[in-house]
Amino acid sequence: MTIRFEGLLAQSALPLVSWGLFALAVLWLGSVGACIGSFLNVIVYRLPRRMSIVHPPSQCPRCQHAIRWFDNLPILGWVALRGKCRDCQAWISPRYPLVELVAAALSVLIASHFLAQATSSHAVSNMLHWNSRTMQMVVTYAIHLLVIYTLLTTALIHLDGERDPRWLYAPAALTGLVASLFSSQIPWNTLHTQMHPSLMDGAVGMGTGILLGWLSASKNQPTQTRDAQLGICGLILGWQIVILVAIAVALATLLCQSMSHHFTRFRRISWSMHLVWATSLCLITGPRITAPPVTNTPFATPNEANVETRTLFPQMSDKGALGWLLLGSLSVLLLTRVTRRSSPDDTVEGPTSMHNPQANLEAILNAENYRLAERDTDFLARPELRPVRMQLELLKPEMAFEENDIQSTIVAFGGTQIVDQAEATARLEEAQRQLETDPDNSHHQRALQRAERILAKAPFYEHAREFAQIVSAAAQKDNRCDYVIVTGGGPGVMEAANRGANEAGAKSIGLNITLPEEQNPNPYITPDLCFQFHYFALRKMHFLLRARALVVFPGGFGTLDELFDALTLRQVGRMQTIPIILFGREYWERVIDFQFLADEGVIRDEHLNLFEYVESPQEAWNKIQSFHQQTPSTVPGDS
Repeated sequence: MTIRFEGLLAQSALPLVSWGLFALAVLWLGSVGACIGSFLNVIVYRLPRRMSIVHPPSQCPRCQHAIRWFDNLPILGWVALRGKCRDCQAWISPRYPLVELVAAALSVLIASHFLAQATSSHAVSNMLHWNSRTMQMVVTYAIHLLVIYTLLTTALIHLDGERDPRWLYAPAALTGLVASLFSSQIPWNTLHTQMHPSLMDGAVGMGTGILLGWLSASKNQPTQTRDAQLGICGLILGWQIVILVAIAVALATLLCQSMSHHFTRFRRISWSMHLVWATSLCLITGPRITAPPVTNTPFATPNEANVETRTLFPQMSDKGALGWLLLGSLSVLLLTRVTRRSSPDDTVEGPTSMHNPQANLEAILNAENYRLAERDTDFLARPELRPVRMQLELLKPEMAFEENDIQSTIVAFGGTQIVDQAEATARLEEAQRQLETDPDNSHHQRALQRAERILAKAPFYEHAREFAQIVSAAAQKDNRCDYVIVTGGGPGVMEAANRGANEAGAKSIGLNITLPEEQNPNPYITPDLCFQFHYFALRKMHFLLRARALVVFPGGFGTLDELFDALTLRQVGRMQTIPIILFGREYWERVIDFQFLADEGVIRDEHLNLFEYVESPQEAWNKIQSFHQQTPSTVPGDS
């Protein structure tokens, strides 16, 4: 009785153990996939810009603060932060956790066939033992993941409008070719098992994919990109399935193009994105179709390995049908390719216009060229329309300034890293904690040194804030808009100046610029007077067109660029006469030795009078008032 009871107990507990191991495997694979997705986000951003993918560590593009390890956890970090930077509260795009979630889902789904087999009671006793079949499963799974993550990376790069380097496909292609050499021991290509995979079969699949990529190439997608993508698909999936994948992608692309006239978001679904889902579908369903119902898996027992395998494709006697499928598919794609290349202007010719006028009329009304030019954003974004876009960037703020009766401005420049006392203190304390964990770390030592210097410059934040309050309260009275504070619209000193004007109940202007990193305007700008620019030159022009003074706080390259631009225009007499005021003599005399330039004879001595130093907000305002009382403002030509 005791033996029978124990056997019954073991038999009843076995399914629970199986499903427990299954749940742990899903959790593990999903976590690994999410971590890989986080790394893919780094590759997608840095690789087209030729940046290192390992250095520097991940950091906020706005405040440049290094992301803490617990905030960098895939998916969970973004959710915990509610989509905002912990330090500067800048918005973090939801695309990052979405890519991580997709990578995690693919990691689990591609392994779903093996995970399902692992839940069988026959497999539990063998699944924890490393054997040849377990090795086959791991290698197969790793190769499939490498391929699908490569395709996902290229699709995301294309979504950003960037061009992926061709060597990005090399790891997947090289791995597939090497695996072909050992295909008799490792059946890595699970989707055409009846072909006895070998190096020749892999080469045939790759060649078929490259040919299909050449046939389906278009002007919007480089030929070599589709060659590489379908080439590695053919290497892994086999020549039969890559044909079906190419057809499925072509049909999906045509469907999205037809629907894009009514749903504009469908235009952003690229050919590469269609290839990702089609290949994923094959990798997820292919092993399940080609494998036997229960057995012949890495977890199967030897007695179960004799069950005949069901294959996705017919046996040798039916391969003639596959030949006709191949010939027909290639013929259709080749005809499409030749027609597109030889008849680029045939959109209103042929049977459509002659035999179906209604369909032709519908095509005309839905054509991109029929849209009004001002509503055709794709047309306006073309390189030939750059002069028009520049004129629009000149006119839009100018008209808004006139509508708001902005008579004159005072420009405030300064570094984005200069923050208020509380924030600078918090950053210093964080740097000290980091150094305490690893005192010999040179990066932590450098971060502490920088944090100390930022804290020392924190008073400049308050100076900018107070200066804007004084100017705005004094000049914007009786519904007048004189001496309106204008900044670059970003954080740091710019935020402080806009904040001071806002606290005085006055208007202020923010001229933001589009950058590769995400940049958000600070929240203190007058909403109707915040603008976003693409061209630096036009942004600088709007800074100075109505300027009655330029006040420059300590800053970096951007601040120096704007300062020297104004100094040059004043030096050569190409702008109105205004005072240029530098806050903090000690900082500026160490950064730039203006006297050395005069002593060397590269500037005249009187050019040193183009700017003045101040140490307090009230002193700066007094100098501006004194300057304009003594010097009339003249504009000697268009700046």
